[in-house]
Amino acid sequence: MEPPGPAKRLCPWRPCLVVLLLQLLLSVCFFSYVRVSRGDLTGFLPLGPSAVESAQAAPSRSPELPPQTTPATLTRRPLQILLWTWPFHIPLTLSPCSELVPGLADCDITANRKVYRQADAVIVHHWDVMFNPRSQLPPSPRPPGQRWVWYNMEPPLNSRQLRAMDGLFNLTMSYRSDSDVFMPYGWLEPWSGRPAHAPLNLSAKTELVAWAVSNWYLQELGRDPERYLSYFRWRERLRPRSFSWNLAFCKACWKLQQESRYQTVRSIEAWFT
Repeated sequence: MEPPGPAKRLCPWRPCLVVLLLQLLLSVCFFSYVRVSRGDLTGFLPLGPSAVESAQAAPSRSPELPPQTTPATLTRRPLQILLWTWPFHIPLTLSPCSELVPGLADCDITANRKVYRQADAVIVHHWDVMFNPRSQLPPSPRPPGQRWVWYNMEPPLNSRQLRAMDGLFNLTMSYRSDSDVFMPYGWLEPWSGRPAHAPLNLSAKTELVAWAVSNWYLQELGRDPERYLSYFRWRERLRPRSFSWNLAFCKACWKLQQESRYQTVRSIEAWFT
């Protein structure tokens, strides 16, 4: 028997081709699986190098700071808010917002119109510009990105030229609960500790007292003396808080810090009346 020649030692070409194709297919599947597994670590589409670097470089929260505060926010320039006029043209002593509302980051609040071009926001008190809006409103063109806050604590009957404000403002601030910045004239808050005032002793009253109350409610209380007396014990659980200009400005400061999107109130007149 003749020894097999070189040609006979090789595999037939068809089986060899099938083996090569199977190896190629297995290789493609393997590398595709590795690529998908590595790219899906974040649960999103694969991140580019710059995004990955940014995520790795993001500062971690410091346990000594409030939950929504990071070291970067402490070094960021505070928002600058311009009061276009003093309310009713009466100057005020401005207090830091961090003193009025503990934990709130301060804004740079000023009535100096020289900062108009670089101010982040302008608060316009309606009563001070309603007699001649064309000449009393801030000038055009408005600095890019600057937000205007329409501020009014007067009822519609005492608010002239509302239509002249349409399309100019980005936020509203008033006593209305649907304002962007809600600022009521007064409210009641629960005592955080013991009441600061001694319980009210009605039997020791020596002077006349005027009480503004509806006739129907007074008749209801008159039928139940115990309920009538309990009505005056609310001071044991609640404390009254009243409106202040400084607190209003600080509430606007907080709103501007929390919401950076730029919106436009199309019609002050339609909303307020």
